[in-house]
Amino acid sequence: MKRMLYIILIGLSLVLVACGPSESEVITELEQVATTQFDQQVHEPNQTLTYFSLYLPEGYKIDSNDETNVVIRQTDQLYLLFHNPFEDKQSRTYYESLEVLEDTTYLQSFEGEDYFGYIYLRPLESDYELQVGIGGTKITTQTTLDQVQTEASQLITILTSIDTNQTDEQTETETTD
Repeated sequence: MKRMLYIILIGLSLVLVACGPSESEVITELEQVATTQFDQQVHEPNQTLTYFSLYLPEGYKIDSNDETNVVIRQTDQLYLLFHNPFEDKQSRTYYESLEVLEDTTYLQSFEGEDYFGYIYLRPLESDYELQVGIGGTKITTQTTLDQVQTEASQLITILTSIDTNQTDEQTETETTD
């Protein structure tokens, strides 16, 4: 009886593992999502911070922020956004710093007329680190392999919405008044 139960449990475990996406499947889907989303129509910002504004999808909240760092939360999921005001949207600095890392599962760049973007994925102990960047702005989170595509889509949506001009205009107006 115990032996039969043991065999059933092993069989169920193998079925569950086999049902999850493989890294190569996730990477293929990730490339498809990124190719279309980096060039998507930009969402209008719905959050104005001191140094820039951005769009956050429903359910996403800002936990804290300063000039260069924003901590975003969606339920129990944390996102760390870093914005370097000295780098423009075509900067390759963050991408180039990732190129030298050895434990990379996926690193791909995406270019448009006015941006240089990338997606980076690497394994952690039980999850994956996902980082999406456009020029001098990047956002990072930890996620499971089966959520990589969804998370990447949301992160690209957030990054493509960032508007630094609106806050520059506000500062300019405030100093001339």
